[in-house]
Amino acid sequence: MNTTPQRRLRSRLPFAGCMVAVASLSLSGCVSSDSDGASDPDFPTKSITLTIPYAPGGGTDTAGRLVAKALEAELGQSIVVVNKDGGGGSIGVSAVASAKADGYNLGMATDSNVVLQPILNKDLQYDKADFKSWNLAPSTFVLVASSGSDYTTLADVIAQAKKNPGKVRIAHPGTGGSNDLTARAFALAADIDIVPVPITGGGAEINKAVASGQVELAMTTVPVAKGFVDSGDLVVAGTMGDEPAAGAEESETLGSIGVDTDLIPQAALVMLAPAGVSDEVADSITEALQVQADGDLGDQMTRIGFPMAFGDPESSGEAMNLVQKQYEEILDKFDAGQ
Repeated sequence: MNTTPQRRLRSRLPFAGCMVAVASLSLSGCVSSDSDGASDPDFPTKSITLTIPYAPGGGTDTAGRLVAKALEAELGQSIVVVNKDGGGGSIGVSAVASAKADGYNLGMATDSNVVLQPILNKDLQYDKADFKSWNLAPSTFVLVASSGSDYTTLADVIAQAKKNPGKVRIAHPGTGGSNDLTARAFALAADIDIVPVPITGGGAEINKAVASGQVELAMTTVPVAKGFVDSGDLVVAGTMGDEPAAGAEESETLGSIGVDTDLIPQAALVMLAPAGVSDEVADSITEALQVQADGDLGDQMTRIGFPMAFGDPESSGEAMNLVQKQYEEILDKFDAGQ
C-alpha cells in the first residue's frame, strides 16, 4: 500500500506536473478505436466485457458489478467484469476507448475519468468524443474519519486543520481523480492547508488507512465506506455539498456550516462504450439499462448509496459537456489562487 503524501498546498492545485507517470507512459499513443459502427440486429449474441478502471471493493466496482448482473438478466448474455486499475482510472478508461466498437466492450467510470483527466494530463490519448455514455447515478463525495478521532464533523476537520496547518492528511485513490480534486477544492473553499495522500489498492485499503490512523481522513463515497461505517470503525464527518449524501442523511454538509460549495465538483457514475458503436446496439443497451433502472437495479443502487438518475447517450453527452465546463471553471479558479 502506498501512502506517500503529496506536497502540501494552500489554495493551490499544481496538477500539471503531478499526474501519475505510469499513466503517461502506458497510454501515450494507445487509443485507436476499431469503430466500424456496424449494426447488429441480434445483439447481443455473446458475452460482453465490462471494464472497471479501479481495484475491487471501491464504489465504482461495487456499482459496476450490480449493473453487470442487471444487464445479464436483461440482455440474456454473460457480462465479464475486468478490473483494470491504474493511472487514477485512466488506464481502464483508455482500454474502453480503444476497444472494438461493437457493443461487446463496455466500461464503468466516473465522468471525471472522461472529462477531467484529459484536461490535467495532455499525454492521455482520449477525450469525451471517444465515448458514447449513459449516466447512471450521482456520486456525492463524503469525508470520513476514524470514529475515535477528533475529526467526526466537518467543523472539527476545519478547526483541526486551522490549528495544525499542513498536518491533516486526506486520502484518495489517485492523483488527478475526482476524489483528489474534491479534497483540494474543499481545502480551498474552507481556507485550510491539507495534505492529499494517494493510496493504492482500492476503497478497502483507504478505509483501513483511516481506521488505523495512518491518515486522518479520506475523500470517498458512502458505498465505499459503508462497511466500515456500519461496523463503527469510521464515521461520516460530512458531505461535500449543500445536501447530505444518500446514506449519510445525518451528516453535516458544507452548506450547513457556511462553506461555499461553488468549487465542489458534482460527479456521476457513467457507463461507457467506444464512440463508434452503432445506434442500433446503443439503443439495445439503453433499453436494457432503462428497464433495470426503473426496477431491481434502481432499488439495489439506492441501497448502496447511489440513487439512480438514468440518462441516455444524448442526455449523458449534454451532461458531460456541462461537467467539463464546471471542471474547467474550477481549475481556472485554482490557477487564479496560485
